[in-house]
Amino acid sequence: MSEKDIAVSRKLVQDAIFDLNSLLKVIKSWYSQHRYELIEKEHDEFGSSNDKEIKIVLVANKKIDDYTKFFLNLTFTIKNAKKVNIKKANSTKNGLQANITIVHKAIIESDYDAKWEVKPWRKFWRGIQDKYFFGDKSLKKTEEIKTESDSLLNELKEFLKLNKI
Repeated sequence: MSEKDIAVSRKLVQDAIFDLNSLLKVIKSWYSQHRYELIEKEHDEFGSSNDKEIKIVLVANKKIDDYTKFFLNLTFTIKNAKKVNIKKANSTKNGLQANITIVHKAIIESDYDAKWEVKPWRKFWRGIQDKYFFGDKSLKKTEEIKTESDSLLNELKEFLKLNKI
């Protein structure tokens, strides 16, 4: 069985006016630029058109090497969503005025193929290697996923007009 470590866990809450389709395009573009495979695990909408609740769960992963995968997961909960018109320069778009909560988790998964879990002595040896031989490599991977996590959150904050990290 693989080992998962949460490197970053953050929550953003904001009352905002935004275009949900544009927000999703920005996120998909960011994941694509950083070579993540994106899966929309859940997309539910509840309520009437003037008081809608939306929940979107995005799971993205990137294979770092034969032993490690990064996951950058986002969960959006949009409450009290009301349709509004967003005016930009010479055009008007449909958007939402809502309370948006974004829960973000950056996870490092080791031994995702469970190659080291076959026999007890291999699992023991993996623990020794992870702790004593590859500790520096593990720290570099943690720093790398934190940097990517901050980049993704800054992209979201810029879109929603929040302060960057």
